[in-house]
Amino acid sequence: ERDVIVLDPMLATGGSASAAIQFIKNYGVDKIYRHKLNLVRYAVSALEELDGVITYVDPQRALFAGTTCFNVQDKDSDEVARYLAQNGVCVRSGIHCAPLFHQKMGTQKTGMVRISFGCFNTVSEIDAFIKILKKYLKK
Repeated sequence: ERDVIVLDPMLATGGSASAAIQFIKNYGVDKIYRHKLNLVRYAVSALEELDGVITYVDPQRALFAGTTCFNVQDKDSDEVARYLAQNGVCVRSGIHCAPLFHQKMGTQKTGMVRISFGCFNTVSEIDAFIKILKKYLKK
Protein backbone atom coordinates (compact mmCIF):
# COMPACT_ATOMS: atom_id res chain seq x y z
CA GLU A 1 0.00 0.00 0.00
CA ARG A 2 1.31 3.43 -0.92
CA ASP A 3 1.71 6.25 1.59
CA VAL A 4 0.43 8.74 -0.97
CA ILE A 5 -2.53 8.04 -3.22
CA VAL A 6 -1.92 9.74 -6.57
CA LEU A 7 -5.28 10.42 -8.17
CA ASP A 8 -3.70 12.67 -10.76
CA PRO A 9 -0.98 10.76 -12.64
CA MET A 10 0.36 13.98 -14.20
CA LEU A 11 1.66 14.91 -10.74
CA ALA A 12 3.88 11.84 -10.76
CA THR A 13 5.28 12.01 -14.30
CA GLY A 14 8.89 11.41 -15.07
CA GLY A 15 11.04 9.06 -17.04
CA SER A 16 11.27 8.74 -20.76
CA ALA A 17 8.52 8.99 -23.34
CA SER A 18 9.91 5.97 -25.17
CA ALA A 19 9.57 3.80 -22.05
CA ALA A 20 5.98 4.99 -21.67
CA ILE A 21 5.19 4.19 -25.30
CA GLN A 22 6.72 0.73 -24.94
CA PHE A 23 4.68 0.08 -21.80
CA ILE A 24 1.46 1.09 -23.54
CA LYS A 25 2.26 -1.16 -26.50
CA ASN A 26 3.00 -4.11 -24.21
CA TYR A 27 0.12 -3.59 -21.78
CA GLY A 28 -2.46 -2.62 -24.39
CA VAL A 29 -4.44 0.56 -24.97
CA ASP A 30 -7.78 -1.27 -24.68
CA LYS A 31 -6.82 -2.80 -21.34
CA ILE A 32 -5.73 0.60 -19.99
CA TYR A 33 -8.93 2.23 -21.27
CA ARG A 34 -11.20 -0.39 -19.69
CA HIS A 35 -9.33 -0.23 -16.39
CA LYS A 36 -9.54 3.57 -16.18
CA LEU A 37 -13.21 3.56 -17.18
CA ASN A 38 -14.00 0.99 -14.47
CA LEU A 39 -12.16 3.14 -11.91
CA VAL A 40 -14.14 6.24 -12.93
CA ARG A 41 -17.41 4.36 -12.67
CA TYR A 42 -16.45 2.96 -9.26
CA ALA A 43 -15.33 6.35 -7.95
CA VAL A 44 -18.44 8.19 -9.15
CA SER A 45 -20.66 5.52 -7.64
CA ALA A 46 -18.83 5.83 -4.29
CA LEU A 47 -18.94 9.64 -4.39
CA GLU A 48 -22.67 9.64 -5.13
CA GLU A 49 -23.25 7.66 -1.92
CA LEU A 50 -21.90 10.54 0.19
CA ASP A 51 -24.21 13.25 1.52
CA GLY A 52 -23.08 16.71 0.51
CA VAL A 53 -20.97 15.56 -2.45
CA ILE A 54 -21.89 16.74 -5.94
CA THR A 55 -20.60 14.81 -8.97
CA TYR A 56 -20.41 16.24 -12.46
CA VAL A 57 -19.80 13.21 -14.69
CA ASP A 58 -22.27 10.54 -15.70
CA PRO A 59 -20.19 7.35 -15.29
CA GLN A 60 -22.03 5.72 -18.20
CA ARG A 61 -20.95 8.56 -20.48
CA ALA A 62 -17.39 8.99 -19.19
CA LEU A 63 -16.03 7.19 -22.20
CA PHE A 64 -13.09 9.33 -23.22
CA ALA A 65 -11.11 10.08 -20.09
CA GLY A 66 -10.06 8.48 -16.85
CA THR A 67 -11.14 11.54 -14.91
CA THR A 68 -14.12 12.87 -13.00
CA CYS A 69 -14.92 15.95 -10.95
CA PHE A 70 -16.80 16.57 -7.74
CA ASN A 71 -17.42 19.20 -5.11
CA VAL A 72 -18.42 19.24 -1.49
CA GLN A 73 -21.52 21.35 -1.02
CA ASP A 74 -20.78 24.87 0.24
CA LYS A 75 -16.99 24.31 0.16
CA ASP A 76 -14.33 25.71 -2.13
CA SER A 77 -12.56 23.07 -4.20
CA ASP A 78 -9.16 24.34 -3.04
CA GLU A 79 -10.09 23.73 0.60
CA VAL A 80 -11.18 20.16 -0.14
CA ALA A 81 -8.06 19.46 -2.21
CA ARG A 82 -5.83 20.90 0.52
CA TYR A 83 -7.40 18.60 3.13
CA LEU A 84 -7.00 15.59 0.84
CA ALA A 85 -3.35 16.52 0.17
CA GLN A 86 -2.66 16.83 3.90
CA ASN A 87 -3.99 13.29 4.21
CA GLY A 88 -1.98 11.76 1.37
CA VAL A 89 -4.37 12.08 -1.58
CA CYS A 90 -3.18 13.97 -4.68
CA VAL A 91 -5.95 15.65 -6.67
CA ARG A 92 -6.35 18.91 -8.57
CA SER A 93 -8.71 21.75 -7.81
CA GLY A 94 -9.83 24.92 -9.55
CA ILE A 95 -11.23 25.70 -12.97
CA HIS A 96 -8.77 23.46 -14.87
CA CYS A 97 -8.28 25.89 -17.80
CA ALA A 98 -11.99 25.56 -18.62
CA PRO A 99 -13.73 28.78 -17.50
CA LEU A 100 -16.62 28.42 -19.95
CA PHE A 101 -17.38 24.92 -18.69
CA HIS A 102 -17.39 26.18 -15.12
CA GLN A 103 -19.62 29.07 -16.09
CA LYS A 104 -22.08 26.59 -17.60
CA MET A 105 -21.90 24.36 -14.50
CA GLY A 106 -22.17 27.29 -12.08
CA THR A 107 -18.84 26.48 -10.45
CA GLN A 108 -16.77 29.44 -11.62
CA LYS A 109 -16.38 30.69 -8.01
CA THR A 110 -15.69 27.34 -6.30
CA GLY A 111 -14.04 25.35 -9.07
CA MET A 112 -14.15 21.56 -8.90
CA VAL A 113 -12.00 18.83 -7.42
CA ARG A 114 -10.71 16.60 -10.22
CA ILE A 115 -9.57 13.05 -9.75
CA SER A 116 -7.76 11.36 -12.60
CA PHE A 117 -6.81 7.74 -12.89
CA GLY A 118 -3.89 5.97 -14.46
CA CYS A 119 -3.37 2.32 -15.24
CA PHE A 120 -1.67 1.72 -11.88
CA ASN A 121 -4.48 3.07 -9.69
CA THR A 122 -6.59 0.53 -7.83
CA VAL A 123 -10.05 0.20 -6.34
CA SER A 124 -8.45 -0.01 -2.89
CA GLU A 125 -6.91 3.44 -3.46
CA ILE A 126 -10.36 4.79 -4.29
CA ASP A 127 -11.70 3.18 -1.12
CA ALA A 128 -8.93 4.86 0.90
CA PHE A 129 -9.69 8.21 -0.77
CA ILE A 130 -13.41 7.85 0.04
CA LYS A 131 -12.56 7.03 3.67
CA ILE A 132 -10.48 10.22 3.93
CA LEU A 133 -13.20 12.27 2.20
CA LYS A 134 -15.76 10.92 4.71
CA LYS A 135 -13.56 12.23 7.54
CA TYR A 136 -13.55 15.65 5.89
CA LEU A 137 -17.33 15.61 5.55
CA LYS A 138 -17.71 14.91 9.28
CA LYS A 139 -15.63 17.88 10.42
